Amino acid sequence: GVGMIGVVHASRPIEAVQRFLGRVDLGVIPQIVDTVIFIRAGEIEKVYSLSMTVKVPHGMRERDLARPVVEVRDFETGRTEYEIYVFGEETVVMPVKEPRGPLEVLEEQGYEVREENGYVLVRGSKRKISKLKRRRKFLKSLEERLGKPVVLEVK
Repeated sequence: GVGMIGVVHASRPIEAVQRFLGRVDLGVIPQIVDTVIFIRAGEIEKVYSLSMTVKVPHGMRERDLARPVVEVRDFETGRTEYEIYVFGEETVVMPVKEPRGPLEVLEEQGYEVREENGYVLVRGSKRKISKLKRRRKFLKSLEERLGKPVVLEVK
């Protein structure tokens, strides 16, 4: 009935949604389950909201590939984390990776990045900074995207 709460055992929050895939039609899942609250060790770890839309799935480009898609969104941020759709005869549960910005990429590569008032400061070891200096086209495009000069500094 409306407003019911049920319990599904799963080791990850998306697995709780996947348990419904073989049992009910894909288009009905958001009507049956609209919110997933994942609890681990007595603490709420993740909350998902589910909704149905018709669109081209993430990563596909052709407009004629549009289809019904169940979007699994992080309840707090509203970001889509998974898309569930039928492709051929298979039901696909696809993680959605949001595009990362260039500063996030630099941080993942071990640089310290800090935005100052009129510029962006990128700090790293002598080896890393000299490697980055050789990537002139990247630095120029980074400055154009950010609208600020990029200053490189050795730690």
